[in-house]
Amino acid sequence: MASVLVIEDDLTFSRILEGFLTKHGHSVKVNNTGTEGLKTFTSTTFDVVLLDYRLPDVTGLTLLTDLRTHAPNVPVIIMTSFNDLRTAVKAMKAGAFEYITKPVNPEELLLVLNQSLKKETEPSQKNTVRPPSKDFIEGKSDVSRKLHDYVKLVAPTDMSVIIEGE
Repeated sequence: MASVLVIEDDLTFSRILEGFLTKHGHSVKVNNTGTEGLKTFTSTTFDVVLLDYRLPDVTGLTLLTDLRTHAPNVPVIIMTSFNDLRTAVKAMKAGAFEYITKPVNPEELLLVLNQSLKKETEPSQKNTVRPPSKDFIEGKSDVSRKLHDYVKLVAPTDMSVIIEGE
């Protein structure tokens, strides 16, 4: 099915991931440091990358930027034990396809992995200019302004409709 690069420093977890993904028909290569992962990524073609956020030699965000430089269209799924909204937003802005927390639910992982592979084959619509929507509702309260600012922060380039509540 898909060629998957797993960059994960937890040896037990990476072996579990490798076995699980292989069982579901994927070809899996595992690296335990960011340096090894980047070297493997630049020398081989992969369909998707599963990337740990905290590695012994580099952060996942730094490595994500390097991966994007070499192959901007390969989906990268960040995995972390730390459920932090700011980090998730930074990862998504840096180009991560998804941000999932450990312990990883196997069914969720397969769902996200399949979505990333499906999206890779679809034509990109991210930079498509859309006509203004007539469904725009603008609120005036502080709460609606905060919601508007948050939505702009999370998905500023992919919004066709902004809904604000009063």
